[in-house]
Amino acid sequence: MPDGRRNNGGHSTKGKAGRPAKAQELKLAEKIRNVIQDEEIIANLADIAKTAKRDSDRIKANEILAGYLWGKAPQTVDMTSGGEKVHTPVISFIKTGKGED
Repeated sequence: MPDGRRNNGGHSTKGKAGRPAKAQELKLAEKIRNVIQDEEIIANLADIAKTAKRDSDRIKANEILAGYLWGKAPQTVDMTSGGEKVHTPVISFIKTGKGED
């Protein structure tokens, strides 16, 4: 008895999921630059970093400015050990004289 998988209609997000294409990102960046210049954005961020009433707004503005000035700090993700130390075995290769090298 067929299970119907062949006729399930596929995925509704096929071809739409994930990050937009680089060309699409560049086109959007160009549209934004037609409205506001980079210097204005930086000046606005600096103003927020100096005068925002909420600490969280000042901190975020400073983080963005620092990221552009000095680059973002490397981010690491521990996907396997749950924070525990991973013990890796030491592998020693020895020449046995058997077989071909």
